Amino acid sequence: MRAAVACAVAGTMGVVGATSASAHATAVSGVAQCAVDGTITVSWKIQNDYAVAVDVTGQATGGGSLAGLPAQIASTSGKGNTSITATQSGIPVGGSVASLNVNGTWADGFKASASGRVSLPGECTPPEKATTPVAPRIAQADECDVEGTVTVPSTEGVRYLWNGKDVSGETLTGPLDGVVRVEVKDGFVLSEGAKSEFPVKVAPAAVCDTVVTPVVPQITQSDKCDVEGAVTVPTTEGVHYLWDGKDVSGQTLTGPLKGVIKVEVQDGFELVEGAKTEFPIDVAPAEVCDTLVTPVAPEISQSDECEVNGTVTIPEIEGVSYFVEDEELEPGTYEGPADVTITAAASEGYTLTGTSSWDVVLTEAQECEEGSTPAPTPTGTPTPRPSYPPLAYTGAGDTLPLSLLAMGLLALGGGVVMVARRRGSRA
Repeated sequence: MRAAVACAVAGTMGVVGATSASAHATAVSGVAQCAVDGTITVSWKIQNDYAVAVDVTGQATGGGSLAGLPAQIASTSGKGNTSITATQSGIPVGGSVASLNVNGTWADGFKASASGRVSLPGECTPPEKATTPVAPRIAQADECDVEGTVTVPSTEGVRYLWNGKDVSGETLTGPLDGVVRVEVKDGFVLSEGAKSEFPVKVAPAAVCDTVVTPVVPQITQSDKCDVEGAVTVPTTEGVHYLWDGKDVSGQTLTGPLKGVIKVEVQDGFELVEGAKTEFPIDVAPAEVCDTLVTPVAPEISQSDECEVNGTVTIPEIEGVSYFVEDEELEPGTYEGPADVTITAAASEGYTLTGTSSWDVVLTEAQECEEGSTPAPTPTGTPTPRPSYPPLAYTGAGDTLPLSLLAMGLLALGGGVVMVARRRGSRA
């Protein structure tokens, strides 16, 4: 035969039991005690002494609320009973008895009931539980620009206060200098010798120098005459770029330049390893451009008077010289006849634009008919003659090369004579 069902309730005043015949067995016991909030709590222990699991439900009397049921109690293994705990809490002071009625259904279908009861205390003085606050953990910074910290613990029964604020379980970031104080919660008391204040000091983090890399100034050599090259100096946080001791950061320096731009590091910064601190600068002078000049065409004046030759006037233009073959013509007016090509050439430092060659034909003056009067020479306009005779005219339609040496101009078919002033030296 299997053991009988037993139901026992242990209370603060003793144990009461009841039995009935059965092949299965359970037991119920309870202990009442005062809670921190001044109410009564009963802890019920429900046991199974059979090698089959049992599902149990329960109903309590005496007030408060029951937690932990329904539940299942595992089967035994022949080495003692298995059990669960249910809690009846919040029972007001003033009652005399609390009870628990349990109904069990085993996995093999067997059902049985058990009950237990416990006497309640007539009054409750909440117990005070001793607690020992744990010291906050201080971690000083070991890297620049990284602040130290204080890790505040969480300890049952106390609050940790920083400047009056509960910081339990928090991590405080430095710099810090003060005291973390302990406030004991209701129902708790500090253990003997436990601390209630913890001094905290976290030094400020060291400030790291910012690492910077100077940028190479950009050198632009001139690719046009009369346009100087330049150096574009960058702007870099943390450094000054110096030219002859002057900060030229962000400026554009115009050539010609030859020297060194030096790097000066500002406070709170440091150069990246291997960075350059000097940048050689060499900007060559720009080439000088020739001045552009446009030659003015010689002024040709054909004569319509008998025995009066036409003329050609060579202008005076700065940077321009006029030639017949290899002979230079001074500025002034020359008398025909002539059949030549006058060319313009640039003086040093000048470059011609436009037309630079002109064909000049001055026909020989017609002889005046008998009784006619040659056109008078304009007043104040002398007609100078060369210091030696011009080449002779050899016949109509035939021309010989001119020689402009010393005479100014000679044309094929006759002499060429300057008839106006010679205006100074050529440009």
